Amino acid sequence: MTSYGTGDPNQVSTGRVVDPADATNTIPNGNCFDYDPYFVNFSGQPQVQAPELSYNIGIDYEFAWGGGTLTPRLAYSYTDESWSNVIQTDYYRNDERGITNLTVDYDRDDWTVQFYIRNLTEDTYIASARDGWIGYGAPRTYGVRARLNF
Repeated sequence: MTSYGTGDPNQVSTGRVVDPADATNTIPNGNCFDYDPYFVNFSGQPQVQAPELSYNIGIDYEFAWGGGTLTPRLAYSYTDESWSNVIQTDYYRNDERGITNLTVDYDRDDWTVQFYIRNLTEDTYIASARDGWIGYGAPRTYGVRARLNF
């Protein structure tokens, strides 16, 4: 059995290998510790947080209503699975997802009021996983915004 370093500062500083059969061996490159078993080759793997395919598509229509304009808008966003770490195990895999959002804007004079629903179908998905925690995508959210231009 060969081990590197024994706690003896003389052996560590000289780069000697501690081998019961032959204590005079030295590590070929002169270092104190052989890191070769810990090197990992990640060549050929996809980039982190880089899905193969992602796209957004939307449709809206503006029409006159109640003295102003009403604009319903439907948007869909798709993101293929991706990895959040160079170590590509299931733990670090971000799910593929398709998110649908709906907004309805009403504009009149200097006022705008928007009703929105994000993640309309309430999909649950892992958006990111890193070192001991998992980040889920936002659940269905909805609300109202108002703006006055002056």
